[in-house]
Amino acid sequence: MNDSDKLKADFVLVGAGGHSLVVRDVVESLGGGIRGYTALERSRHFDDIPWIGGDADLSTEALDTHLALAVGDVPLRRSLVNGLPVLDRAWPALVHPMAYVAESVEVGAGVQIMAGAVVQPAVILGDHCIVNTGAVIEHGSALGAFTHVAGGAVLGGDVSVGDGVLVGLGAVVLPERTIGAHATIGAGAVVSRDVGHGEVVVGIPARPR
Repeated sequence: MNDSDKLKADFVLVGAGGHSLVVRDVVESLGGGIRGYTALERSRHFDDIPWIGGDADLSTEALDTHLALAVGDVPLRRSLVNGLPVLDRAWPALVHPMAYVAESVEVGAGVQIMAGAVVQPAVILGDHCIVNTGAVIEHGSALGAFTHVAGGAVLGGDVSVGDGVLVGLGAVVLPERTIGAHATIGAGAVVSRDVGHGEVVVGIPARPR
């Protein structure tokens, strides 16, 4: 699934929030280097890699290299990707060596799978999804583009998740449930019913906030 030639190349981090530290770790664990990062101002997280400037300051040369989306916020991730006129090949998937990803998993452009995550067979991960540290995606589940499954969350088998969903830290979605696009599952929630488009649910069992 991983393209070793791509992952040995230099990357530009797009964004420099806290999530950028984890993304940098994945890139470097795969043998990639960091050419620089973009942000509105210099980041307190980095004093050893160049600040390129804002996204508008990305040079033609930088756009010819590989990019790693380095923010965790779902709407901001979509906005950053849509604002950069680059091909999907500029966003290779990043899978930490300490994650388990079954061979049959379909992985979109720019997907990030962090250390300790488990992604079981026949899962589909849409473009720019995050499967964060220690999260588990069980067999047959499908995640829409830009969905973020936060650390320690668990999706049971055959769960369908729309675009732009946030599944909070430690949340559990029971098997065969459907989560509508742009929904938010609160941290620690247990989802035992379908969740509608844009709905925010919290608690055990999860109910609308």
